[in-house]
Amino acid sequence: MVSSALDHNKPRVLVSGLSNGLGGTEIVVGRYIKALSSYATFEFLATSDLSDVAFVHEMNSEIHICPDIDRPIKRFEYLDHLFQDEPNRYQAVWCNFNHLLYADVLRAAQRANVSVRIAHSRNSRFLGGLPTQVISRFNRHVALRNSNVRLACSKEAGSYFWGDNFQILPNALDFNDMEYDPVSRIVIREEFGLSPKDFLIGTVGRLTSQKNHIFLLKIMKELLTVKSNCKLMIVGDGPLHKSLQESAATLGISSSVLFAGERKDIKDILSSFDCFVFPSTFEGLGVAAIEAQLNGLPCVCSFGVPDAADISDKFLKCSFNVAEWIDAIISMNRPNKLAGGRLFMTSTSKQVNCCQSSLVDNPLVSVIVPMYNAEKTIQKTLNSLQCQSMSNIEIIIVDDGSTDRGAELVMAIAEGDNRIKLISQNNSGVCVARNRGVDEASGDWVAFVDADDILPINAVRLLLESSDGCSLVVGALLNEHCDNSSKAISIGWETACSLSLAFWDNVNKVPFPSFANGVAFRSVCGKIFNKSLFRNGSLKFEDGIRFGEDALFMVDAYRLAENVKVVDSAVYCYVNNSDSVTRNTDISAIEGVDNLLIKLYELCLVNPDLNELYKQSAVREVLSLIRNLARFESNQLYMPVSNMVCQPYFSYLMEGFASHRYSRRLISEVKNRITIRLLLARRVMAAIGFTKFVYGVC
Repeated sequence: MVSSALDHNKPRVLVSGLSNGLGGTEIVVGRYIKALSSYATFEFLATSDLSDVAFVHEMNSEIHICPDIDRPIKRFEYLDHLFQDEPNRYQAVWCNFNHLLYADVLRAAQRANVSVRIAHSRNSRFLGGLPTQVISRFNRHVALRNSNVRLACSKEAGSYFWGDNFQILPNALDFNDMEYDPVSRIVIREEFGLSPKDFLIGTVGRLTSQKNHIFLLKIMKELLTVKSNCKLMIVGDGPLHKSLQESAATLGISSSVLFAGERKDIKDILSSFDCFVFPSTFEGLGVAAIEAQLNGLPCVCSFGVPDAADISDKFLKCSFNVAEWIDAIISMNRPNKLAGGRLFMTSTSKQVNCCQSSLVDNPLVSVIVPMYNAEKTIQKTLNSLQCQSMSNIEIIIVDDGSTDRGAELVMAIAEGDNRIKLISQNNSGVCVARNRGVDEASGDWVAFVDADDILPINAVRLLLESSDGCSLVVGALLNEHCDNSSKAISIGWETACSLSLAFWDNVNKVPFPSFANGVAFRSVCGKIFNKSLFRNGSLKFEDGIRFGEDALFMVDAYRLAENVKVVDSAVYCYVNNSDSVTRNTDISAIEGVDNLLIKLYELCLVNPDLNELYKQSAVREVLSLIRNLARFESNQLYMPVSNMVCQPYFSYLMEGFASHRYSRRLISEVKNRITIRLLLARRVMAAIGFTKFVYGVC
């Protein structure tokens, strides 16, 4: 017996009928107990320590190991002491039955006057051989006489065990636990040496005669003659494991049959399948088939699976005829579905519905995502786009010559979502990638998202709802830090506009805060642009600019927009990523900033009315570069920075820039190459914060 600290203020329930493994009963009971653990204390009665039933040990529950029925006297004495030594110890017993060998638990509970005695049938026939069948039939009257609550997982299971007097308790399933995962599909298939072209059929369940795996092997032998790229994966363990492997060898199909053993990553396993097969001779409900449908899989099942397991339009039942199964499997394939949608069951009909808003009432929004070596982050980014509450979007991924598996992951995700479009190009930089995305966009509106950031679920809807009568909508941003904290970057209406520029004076436009102070205004993210702004190349990203490209683009966007509206709600989440281009500093980064300064200098000469904006952008990018350099112990890169800020074009950009004295001092230190004073200036920057340091908000 394993002891644990018990909450004596909560009712105690004794649970029996679990075996030491990851069977369907153990999984479903575990879900209920986890959900109810705050309302009751659960103890377990079993013939083993349940060492492989993880949730029992995670809950630190008390386990009572009772002698098996092959020691009837010892078993009777144990149960008698368990219930009689501490009267009123249990307020309920919950007996889960796949057969009725252990109906004596209910009898012992009745003798101890336990108030609630639940008999719960988990199958539509008694499991086991002839002795088990005989004893179970004899014990049926024991279970009926000593229980006062009778439950079943399906109509078939209840009728077989209890006759007419029972209630159906639906098995607990969490849709999110079984949702299709395209990345897991790739990982699992690589684990088992499968190619993307292999058609993988699979099944999940204990290797017992009930699951009828031998029939599945016969199907596989014939199936390979008409579909040579087929593979079969059998997930689970049990007494027939060795004999099934021998049967596969005898049939000459060992190379096409994968025995995966017992697995805990069932969602990932299901994601690797193309079709789920379930030839059981009988089932209580067929939870494995329901989980497969929740994963988006088509299912071919036997008539031994109850009708209650049929929850989608990709569910077929077949008789035990090999040819019939082959025809059904070939006709089925994982359907293209909107990833991020949810599967829902209705009581009146079977259907699969996507939880998406109408595609008709809203204009199309093209979301452009430039991607370069974003294998680690692109799935999270795409998931946030797929789950948008306003689903009428197209997602354009522009792969800018990535050398990792990012494009492969996108293609896998796109298999389940026809809104995703992948475009590949040679490495040309983020500006070229974004321009390419705009050229390919079909939407009425355009949005930009970086491949390591995410959108809140209502982002597109909030922006689009404010789009009437304007050509640019601006939203607030959220900054997600590595410690999972989030810092809002608000619009800040209390900051009055400090720029006396002609195009801000339009009465139809909102009063903007300082362009340099408002990162929400400088970034291209967290906004939607009317496609008309891009007509005839009037608005585009400057090719060859690696740093500060957003600020240059946004100056033109505000100038061209006939009207601008602002949503003071977070519609974009920056994720601080140490691998981001803007956070990595090397000689190429310094060259990139240098190119930007030259471009800003040229723009100042062409558009003198915008000088203040361009100058603010120039100083900001240099100070941002120095901030990134401050993360390195070596001062090796300070020399090229010093040379850059000594150039005449930078001196021009510094003229008349009313910034905080510390930022001017830091620029001076870089120019003069005074290392000690530079280090002190770096400490000042770290102490007062970068924004305050640059803009004097202290």
